[in-house]
Amino acid sequence: MMYKVLSDTELILLIIGVIYLSECLLWLPDQAVAFSAAFGRLKPAWRPAFLQRIDSHAEILSLVPWSRSVIAADWPIAVSPDGLCILSGSKSGTFISFDELKSVEADQRTLRLNRIATKFAASDGAAYVAKLLQELRSLPADQRSDVLNVAVESSFSLADVSRRLENVERATSNLRIVSLFLFLWVFVHGSVLYYTVEPHPGMLTRYLTPLGILWLTGIVLFAFAQRRLLTNSSTEQISRIATMCFSPAGVMRASSAITREAFSAFNPAAVAAVVMWSSSFRATVCERLRHLQHPSEADFPVASDEFKMARDWFRNQHLTALMKMLAEMSIAPEDLLKSPIRDNDARTWCPRCLNQYTLESGTCHDCVDISLLGFAESAGESCSATQK
Repeated sequence: MMYKVLSDTELILLIIGVIYLSECLLWLPDQAVAFSAAFGRLKPAWRPAFLQRIDSHAEILSLVPWSRSVIAADWPIAVSPDGLCILSGSKSGTFISFDELKSVEADQRTLRLNRIATKFAASDGAAYVAKLLQELRSLPADQRSDVLNVAVESSFSLADVSRRLENVERATSNLRIVSLFLFLWVFVHGSVLYYTVEPHPGMLTRYLTPLGILWLTGIVLFAFAQRRLLTNSSTEQISRIATMCFSPAGVMRASSAITREAFSAFNPAAVAAVVMWSSSFRATVCERLRHLQHPSEADFPVASDEFKMARDWFRNQHLTALMKMLAEMSIAPEDLLKSPIRDNDARTWCPRCLNQYTLESGTCHDCVDISLLGFAESAGESCSATQK
């Protein structure tokens, strides 16, 4: 069998293409979700089931260079006026009181609490929470709840998310155009020149000069947009810019790289409400509301009482803020909490995961400690469910 050897030009295009595709794949902590689309409202990014690790997963963003991408994430910690709980990582289930909290350090996407590392989806998120914890640590216990309430409520502010989205769109509009032209110049124009035009003197110069101008312009626009929108350290900003100097593929995805980290201060439910279509948002917030309404102890079976109290306080604040946000959107929570469409032999269902059972009573097999509910005669429609 004969194999065609790639020329140097074809190999360079292939390498740039592989780098470009790698920019479309993100490894995120489990508490994070990505939204992406080339046109119109955003939708959840594709999450391949075979690309998962402990406490993290991969999501594939829209592949076109002008697409918009947003990452939103819950905190990997829960905070109460008494202290904080580690919810992910090797030290998950750990409670640290504010009296015991000796050090708070944010290093890019890692937040270290007494040298216990927790991972955030974005460096801005880690820096924001580090600043909040340092403020809380310096306050008397009776003043911490007010500060936390303001932080939680602001993370659910639809007006703030909308303003943030407008600022992001305005700051990255020119960068998105440059990214598109650079993509077309490298992959489309470059391929047409290589396969259809005979090489002649000056051809390479006329191709590389516009490429270099677009490349450099994209890096400059990225630097200005990053400085305007993100609050990460200057070292990290310089590192990102330096990375783009080695491959034009990074500049092609530059606008997506900025927008996906610009919403780290907001709750995923609020971000989804602004960037998604209403029908898609309802399906997304349905699961979130059920998990807040019906928390499971299965994830932290040996957690201390202090841990449970702090986590429940934090969860209740989020539930209250979510209910307030839904009321602002004229969405009745009871419409999202209806029982699923009843299967033929099902007698009960789980209010957390919506699995259906033929049992008359008991607890959910998957959620462990969630009591099953019986079907009412007039059960309404809800999210999809599985019978067991």
